[in-house]
Order: sequence, then structure tokens, then C-alpha cells
Amino acid sequence: MNWDDVPDAEYRRISDDKSGEGRGIARQGEETVALAAAAGRTLSHSPYVDPSVSAADGDAVRPAFERLLEDLEEGRVNGVVASTADRLVRRFDDLQRLLDIWDRAAEGPRVIRPILTATRAYDLHVPSDVMLLAMDVMAADQEIRRTRRRAVQSHLDNARRGRVGGGPRPFGWNDDRRTLHPVESAAVQGAVRDVVAGAAGWGQIANRWNRAGLRTPFDNTWIASNVRATLRNPRLAGIRTYKGEPVVHEDGTYVIGQWQPILTIEQWETYWAVVGPDRGVSRTREPRRYLLSGLLRCSRCAKKLVGKTTSTKGLIYACPPRGAGGCGGTSIRGGAAENLVEELVVQHLETGHGTTSRASMEFTGDAELEEIRATAACLFREIQDGKPSARRLTAIEALEEREALLMRERARSAAGAAREGGKTGDVRAAWHSSSWSTKRSAILDVLAVVVVMPPSGANNRVDPDRLVPTWLHGDSQTRAGHPSA
Repeated sequence: MNWDDVPDAEYRRISDDKSGEGRGIARQGEETVALAAAAGRTLSHSPYVDPSVSAADGDAVRPAFERLLEDLEEGRVNGVVASTADRLVRRFDDLQRLLDIWDRAAEGPRVIRPILTATRAYDLHVPSDVMLLAMDVMAADQEIRRTRRRAVQSHLDNARRGRVGGGPRPFGWNDDRRTLHPVESAAVQGAVRDVVAGAAGWGQIANRWNRAGLRTPFDNTWIASNVRATLRNPRLAGIRTYKGEPVVHEDGTYVIGQWQPILTIEQWETYWAVVGPDRGVSRTREPRRYLLSGLLRCSRCAKKLVGKTTSTKGLIYACPPRGAGGCGGTSIRGGAAENLVEELVVQHLETGHGTTSRASMEFTGDAELEEIRATAACLFREIQDGKPSARRLTAIEALEEREALLMRERARSAAGAAREGGKTGDVRAAWHSSSWSTKRSAILDVLAVVVVMPPSGANNRVDPDRLVPTWLHGDSQTRAGHPSA
């Protein structure tokens, strides 16, 4: 085969074609065609073009470059022309792949022509040219690193100054990313309030927003994971983030961004304490399928009654069989039992018993929280001033543990207060308009357990006296005041 008759490959690449018109690629083509003509080299019919692809990103795939290597290996082209060396190669592993092809060609009669650029030609069969190209690649690599460091420093500086970042429009704000969208911001406030109160989860909020015609910033419908990410964003409280983490000043206070917040910092911290870092909507008790699951107990063996739906009786609550740890001797129709317990709770709240716990729910640790944060900030400054010690580090860890405990207590207080807020005025009307989750939370707030007694007769009517409640905020276990079945 006469290798002199095999054309050269023309390679063009640009990292970011911002105009989308390909002007940079076209200019490179004019330059490479002129270079090839001046050197008397013939180019292949089609250039190898990688538009908007970085040669510095190790994870980026350059399809045209990969095709070029394959054609060089197979002998379909026998040289490369590029406007500059860094258009072709900017990383050492890509250089090594080129060298391997040249080395394998040298094992036979084939001699691949030098890489031709506007500044010089690199003959990879010649060690000195290989060294020159390696030095150029090293210089390009160092420039990449300097550019990245400058970009990182610029992003961090912007974060520390609270400047608005880039990216798509965040939900809750207008296109300027600074002023609040009236409808979306109100939806966020309501969602946070409901999650803290235990009245709704992310899936329920997603359904609510979809019914209201709200769309994500990418114009998609909402799902639970989208809602979760949106409500966890520190931006809601005006807190600037960097790489997803809140940015803080040297004294430990948050850097506040240059936009209108949807929540106060206290509201956001309360939400975060309720939800937790990696869990679903946190509740003091595990969410259950049936309204009274976990509350009803068998009077004979004290085991919890389990809710289940049968084809003949519908919903029932039944004691587990003997093989599952129960006695299997107690069951009650679910619909009737739930109606009776709901009426018991409404009557309990109407008589004012539900308000006795409000004082105990009031959070009184704000002063201690402020003192803890001030002390921790002082210790951090001492460490930054070059005074690290095991004692200081241990003290900071203890303060952080105590702060986390107080934050959880404040979250529980806020959640309880939110639920109590719905118990004023017309309790009965508010109850009947409440969601399943709100009713469940209210029942768990006032009832410790309901013991189910054996039936008194053979009829199917549920006797109210079969349900014996024990209230959380009261000493009595009584059957008095039962509603009629």
C-alpha cells in the first residue's frame, strides 16, 4: 500500500459554541485548509468536528476524536491537521493514545505524517517532537487547572457575598431570581406549614400543586421527590449556599443572599429539624394505613389490634391469632370504631381538655440556643486563630449535640402548636373538614390507648362501652361520656 496516497484527517473542536452558528468551527476550517495547502497535504473529504465539547474534561466523550483515532489505527487517514495542538489534545491520556498508534505503525512499513498545526509540526516518530508536544500538553493542563481554580474562587466569592447564583429559575421566585412569585411562594409557605404540622407529606403536596396548575421550573408536573428537594433548599430562608451547603460567616451566622426570602430562618430550621437530613417526613409515630392502627388493644391479651379489610365484613380491627402472639379473641367493626373514637376526641377537645398540653408544648430554650451558638462561634474563632486543642474540639462537639437536641425540641413544639392552631373555634366543623393525616395526628396527640372490651351480646351493633380510652393529658381511664352508636 502506498501510504503517500492516504489523506490527512482535518480535526476541529470548540469547547462552547455560544452563538450556535458554528463560526468558531468555520474559522478553524479555513485555517486548517490553508495549512494543508501550504504544506502540500491532501485532506479527507469530511472533517472530524467536535462542537461544544471540552478536551479538558476527562468525563466528556469526543465522538469525532474517537472516530479519528479509529481511522488512524485502521489506516484510513495517515496524518492530522489542526489549527492548534490543544484543539486536538489537552490531556496526557489522549496524548498517550496517539503515541500508541504511532508506535504500532512504526513496527511495520507505515510512517504516519506529522501532526500539523499553525505553530509547528509534531512528528511523533521523533522523540524530541514527542517531548515538545508533551510540554505543550502540560502547559495546557496547567492552564486548565488555573482556570478551574479561578472559577472555583469566583463562585466561592460570590457565595460569601450572597450574590444570586446561576441556573434555572428557582420555584417561588420570578425570572429575576430575586423577587417572590406571589402564587408559588404562598404555596411553599403552606406546604412547609403542613409538613411541620404533620398534616401532609410530599406526595400529598405534589398532588395539591398539580391540581392547582403549578409546574416545576422545568415545566414538569410535581412528584414527591421534586417537592422534597424544593422544600429542603436553604434558599427559601434567604441563605446562600455553595455546592449545596449553607455558607456561614466566621462567627457561624448564615450568609444571607440578595433576594427576598419565602421563610424566616427559624421556620426553615424548624422544618429541617422535623424532616431530618435523609428521611421522609418525620413523625413521632410511623404513618399507618388505618386511622386507629396501633391505638386499639385487646382487653384479654393486651396485644394491639390489627386493621384489615375483608371481602365479607369490610374493615375490621382484630387481635392477632395465637400463632402471631395474640389471642385472636377480640375484633370490632372498623368503620363504627373509628366513628366512635373520632366523636370521643371531638368531645374531648370541645370540653377544653385538648388545650391543657399547650403550656408543655411551648419551647423555652431560645436563650440557651443563642448562648450555645455564641459560645461555639467563640471557640471556632480561637481555632481559626491557631489555637486548636482537644479540649476546644470536644467542647464544640458537645455544644453541637446540645444544639441539635434543642432544635428537635423546638421543631416538636412548632409542630404541636401548628396542630393546636386548628383546634380553636368550632372544633366539630374544623374536624369534619380535616384531612385523614390531620385527624390521625390529633388523635395521637390526645389518646394513649383505647382498650376494646368483649362484645356484650350477639347483635352486630357496636356498643360504645366496648371502647375504653386512656387520655394522654388526663389521669382518668373512663367509659363516661361515650357517644351513642
